[in-house]
Amino acid sequence: MKEAYLLSSSNTDSKGLGKRMLQLTSKEVQEEISMDDAHPYKRDCQTLSITDLPDECLNRVYESLKSSTDRSSFGLVLFLCLNPHFKYLDMMQSLIISPPFPRLTSVRLVDTNITDKGIDSLTKCCPSLEKVDLTKSNHITDSGISFLLQNCHKLGSLSITDCERVTGTGFLGCPKTLTEVSAYGKQELTTEGIKAIVSGGGLQSLYLSGNTVNDEAVIAISKGCPLLKVLRLKSCNEVQLEGWKAIGLHCRHLKALYLVECLKLCHVGLQALCNGCNQLSYFFTDTCRVFAIDLFTRERRNVRLL
Repeated sequence: MKEAYLLSSSNTDSKGLGKRMLQLTSKEVQEEISMDDAHPYKRDCQTLSITDLPDECLNRVYESLKSSTDRSSFGLVLFLCLNPHFKYLDMMQSLIISPPFPRLTSVRLVDTNITDKGIDSLTKCCPSLEKVDLTKSNHITDSGISFLLQNCHKLGSLSITDCERVTGTGFLGCPKTLTEVSAYGKQELTTEGIKAIVSGGGLQSLYLSGNTVNDEAVIAISKGCPLLKVLRLKSCNEVQLEGWKAIGLHCRHLKALYLVECLKLCHVGLQALCNGCNQLSYFFTDTCRVFAIDLFTRERRNVRLL
């Protein structure tokens, strides 16, 4: 059995969590899945409403699997889909604690019930994870993020978008392999949390939003991410002149800058960005006046405005 699964449920449970999606991908099958995505009929064959299946059906599937690897794989899928509402706890324990999944590199968990304890169990089984998407997994806290970073030393990309209970402090001491973090949406990042996110020093792409992103946080980002190439800030209305100056001064490798609904980006701040960021190739803003944008364009003809 290939270590790749795509399962989703359109049901809404008693807590109103709505649609839940799980995707597990190994390097060997990422290209194959990408090709399958071009054919709608193939995608339909990869979709299963597992939470509606009766016990008898799940047991039948389990009993039909021949090898221990296949049974462990099936157990991991059930573990992730049903956590934390286990109906098969005894079977889960016997399956999940068995062989690890060393080739599994990508896990996408969207709007799931998985908890910090579930993240700990998952990452101990899958220590080679390189890309994890926890979007809208609202049971996750900073403890879960800490487990993930401790257990997966090759992690390169992590999304905590709309993880409402994450402040960012769980990133403290993150590995330098972590090159991309997405934290758009409703999560309540703190300044200390943002400092923890950049503590590894290896970030190349960073996506943040919200008024908790202020001058102090942006200064920490600009100084703590010497390799930063892509920065997206949305609705960061507490970032003012000092923050824009810091980006222009310290983000020397920045190639793409997206400033969406950042209302306190004034023409002086825009000039500070223009005077720095020497490798900038792409720039987007929707808040500055036309004359300021025109001035930026004349001075930085090599920068493409999006």
